[in-house]
Amino acid sequence: MFEVEGLYYRKPLEVLKATFEEEGAKGFHTSPYKLFWQPDKDKPPERIIMELYTSDTMLQEHEKIRSQPCEADCNLETVVAAIMLWSNSTHLASFAHHLTYIPKLPDTIQDFHSFLLDNEFIDAWEHGTIIKFPDGVSCRVFPRFFMYAADYPKKILLACVKFLRRSPCPRCLVNKDKIDRSGNRADQQQQEQGIRVDDHHRRSMIECAREFIFKLGHSVVSTFIENLIGVMSMVPTQNAFSEKLSKFGFDFHSMLVPDFMHKFELGTWKATLTHLIWILHASRDDLIPRFNERYQMVPMFGHNTIRKFSSNVSDLTKLTARDFEDLLQCSMPVFEQLIPDHNSTILDLLFELSTWHAFGKLQMHTKTTLHHFDNCTTRLSKALHKFRSATCSKFDTHDLP
Repeated sequence: MFEVEGLYYRKPLEVLKATFEEEGAKGFHTSPYKLFWQPDKDKPPERIIMELYTSDTMLQEHEKIRSQPCEADCNLETVVAAIMLWSNSTHLASFAHHLTYIPKLPDTIQDFHSFLLDNEFIDAWEHGTIIKFPDGVSCRVFPRFFMYAADYPKKILLACVKFLRRSPCPRCLVNKDKIDRSGNRADQQQQEQGIRVDDHHRRSMIECAREFIFKLGHSVVSTFIENLIGVMSMVPTQNAFSEKLSKFGFDFHSMLVPDFMHKFELGTWKATLTHLIWILHASRDDLIPRFNERYQMVPMFGHNTIRKFSSNVSDLTKLTARDFEDLLQCSMPVFEQLIPDHNSTILDLLFELSTWHAFGKLQMHTKTTLHHFDNCTTRLSKALHKFRSATCSKFDTHDLP
């Protein structure tokens, strides 16, 4: 038994009921639907996807619950309560209900979700829970997890995989030595075919590994354990979502969706910008001051849309995700002709990064925009590869102090 002090939490079902009983629940979309747009009467209508309640995943779950046998003597309308979880160690958000405040735990504590998924919540998952909405109508509400947004270290803990090992992705089994192919068509096919699945085979391997470790005394890093679960970069840790919800057909991998802020703004773009600054430093001593000066010359735009940049942007300190977003949107005129021999390659890369970011930030997508988004991903992959081979290889860069 390990006692954790300073742990505060609310039962998920209590939070769920409180949310649906609030006055704001009158504006909830309790029935998912498909939305179409027909720009021209001579053209077929296009599907529009903008929120979770217009997605195929929500529609499928809604129909699945409606098709199952009704509870005894119950003719209430069934509602899917879409739960979207965020894990953030930096600050408290003001736009969501807080479930848990968790203190820093030792490395021996891997999973703190078991106590959240209590028997009451599991019963509601299977049979639903009756909630009276603000309009006076009672419905049988079924909680469902649709996404869990977190940074990479938290996601691998949730997925029970090793940090940056052979298959480092929490959703697929692409090998680490093939990550640089990200974005091309072959990589997309491999991700679709090699998706992680929480099936009986996976759970059996984990149970077998735990038995050999805890009962037969094998080392966690032994050859046997590595051959058993190391191929898929798994760790011998039981997953609470799997233990509690897999019997209902829920696969916890499905909720580990890409987090735009961590994956792109604080991931790909931040890493690219950092390397560009290293290249400027390695090229000429006067380029970093010119870089900072150009960003300072950028005027403010709109109401907090583009804010005034600091006098030392190259330091990249005390910057939030929205700051990196602003830096990207203003990057092309800043970098133009700073390195003349590589100007075209750098500007092409910045253009594709900006385009991809713009597609990713759209609040409404159609089949056409998703098609362009997909093509943009391929172009961005090619631009990154060209930047690596044609520009990065020509400079001896080092981490700046």
